[in-house]
Amino acid sequence: MNLSENDNLLDKIEININKKISQFQKKIFKMNRSIKRLNFKSNLDKCASFYREKKYERLIELISNERCSETQNFSNKSDNEDTSEGYFTSDTSSPTKTQTTSTEENQFKAIMPIITTHKISESIQAQSQGCLITLIWNLFDLTERKFLHSESPINKKIKLYEIYSSCIDSLDHEDQYFKKLEKKNIDKSSDWEIIGTVEIFEPPVKCKLENCMKNWIYYFAVRIKYRNNEYSQFSDVKRISVI
Repeated sequence: MNLSENDNLLDKIEININKKISQFQKKIFKMNRSIKRLNFKSNLDKCASFYREKKYERLIELISNERCSETQNFSNKSDNEDTSEGYFTSDTSSPTKTQTTSTEENQFKAIMPIITTHKISESIQAQSQGCLITLIWNLFDLTERKFLHSESPINKKIKLYEIYSSCIDSLDHEDQYFKKLEKKNIDKSSDWEIIGTVEIFEPPVKCKLENCMKNWIYYFAVRIKYRNNEYSQFSDVKRISVI
């Protein structure tokens, strides 16, 4: 066997070895993906239950706070009542500008977006490795305890919606990460960032988010910005897994 034949044989052996290594690396990658999926499935019920619990706890808390505010306002109004004549004094017969502004601000704070639906689909952009996430939210009136319809007068006072997002690339310790997100002020936290705005006023509002990377867990929150530059409360935190 001459030298050139030896070189060819070595080249073939090297190609075969590299091929085997590549196949082995793919198997390891698939195995890691399988392990992650098993961990995700085992923790999914726990995370989903915790999410729903926190969501409804916050909703009940907001409704309770609104009731307390209404009770306090009613008590303050009662202080101006003239009990001797059985009618309210002239000070309360016509609301002042301050009272009107306060009432309007309370009305703004009483409206909260709630992300009710989401959908994950393949990206519509060619050669994109990401995916498309569609969010749909409605507006909930904490005072009336009902969702607003598309012809509600409050819709005309909305300037835009702000969308905030946070994400994590691992299922390990995800429940602790989610709890940390719940405790922070979203607009002041470094874990959150505003990713866009939507200028559609009538609910339900649909928003499509392009180039969301696969193998990540996303969290989204929405708030209203009114035409007078006041803000609503943030929506519930929506968890969406793309793993």
